[in-house]
This record gives sequence, C-alpha cells and structure tokens, in this order.
Amino acid sequence: MNTPEELIPVIDWWQKDGKKTVALLACVGVVALCVNLWFDRSNRLEGEASNYAYGPDVSIEELQDAVAKYSSQKASGVIKLRLAEKYAQEKQYENAVEIYKALAADNSIPEVLASRVALGLANCQESLAQWGDALKTYEALSAGDNAAIAFDVKLGVARCYAFTEGAKDKLEKLEALKKEYANDKFLLNRIEKTIDVIKSK
Repeated sequence: MNTPEELIPVIDWWQKDGKKTVALLACVGVVALCVNLWFDRSNRLEGEASNYAYGPDVSIEELQDAVAKYSSQKASGVIKLRLAEKYAQEKQYENAVEIYKALAADNSIPEVLASRVALGLANCQESLAQWGDALKTYEALSAGDNAAIAFDVKLGVARCYAFTEGAKDKLEKLEALKKEYANDKFLLNRIEKTIDVIKSK
C-alpha cells in the first residue's frame, strides 16, 4: 500500500511525538476534569453551609452535624454561632460559652458579627452567675462603638456590677443609667425592672 506523500509528515510525527502528545493531552484533560469537579463540589458544599448559616431555623442536632461537616467552609463560623445561640435558647449555657469563647479566639466569623459573639458570651456568663467574667466581657464590649447594642451593654455592666461581690453601691450604675435614659420610657422601664430584681435578692 502506497502512502500519499502529504501524509508522510503526519505519520513521521505520530511515530516520533504523536503518542506522547496524545497521552499528555489526555492527562491535561483528566486534570482539568478533576479541577472542575473539585470546584463544583466546593461550590456545592459552600452553598449547603450557607444554608445552615443563614437559612431557616434547624435543630441543635442538625447544627452539630453541620459544624462537623462544613468545618472547612467559609460559613463555618456562622454555623457555630447559630449553634451557640441555639444552646443558649435551650439553657445549655456551658456548651454555648465554650463555642462563644472559641469563636472569639479564632476570628472565624465576619467582623460584623463579633459583637454578637461577645454579647452572647456575656449573657450566658450571667445566666451561669459568673458575674465577674460577664462584667469583663460587657466592659470589653463597651469600648466599641456599636450603637445597636450600646444600651444592652450598659445595662449588662450595671447589672453585673450590682451582683459582683464587693460592689459598694449595688444600684449606683443603674441609677446613673436611669438619668441617662430618663426620656426613653421603654428603656427606663427595663432599668427599673432590673432594679426591682436586684432589690428582691
């Protein structure tokens, strides 16, 4: 069988480099496919994690599973925050405190949620009657400029001060708050209820 002259260069190339080139292209194709599959999986996991972080309410057990499953995703810190808040709602304060402290230490949540972590920690410390620790947490928060939680932080400081052992005038800070918020009936009512609770102790 005579080989057409125009095919001779192609045959020579195939015999010298063709098989290597095809093998190389096949390898590149496999690598590209693997990378594409990895990105698809990563995007799918990130979407699932975001649903647990920002989606509808779920149970403690579901959040615990999500924390384990999506630990390497960007939304993992927010999932942990939701789990801590769920623990607090169910009065499992020790579990909540453990997560809040871990979140405060590893900076795994968006900065905009950092005050939510600290406020949650302080509330749980109060619920556990850890007045000194709660007072320190509130005082650290009071150094910030988050107007949305400013009153809650001030009230928390005053409340913890009143319950902290060795406080000279337990109502001093609460009375000062009454003057500061004298024109806001709703907040003033909250302060007065707090005073009533402390007086009843």
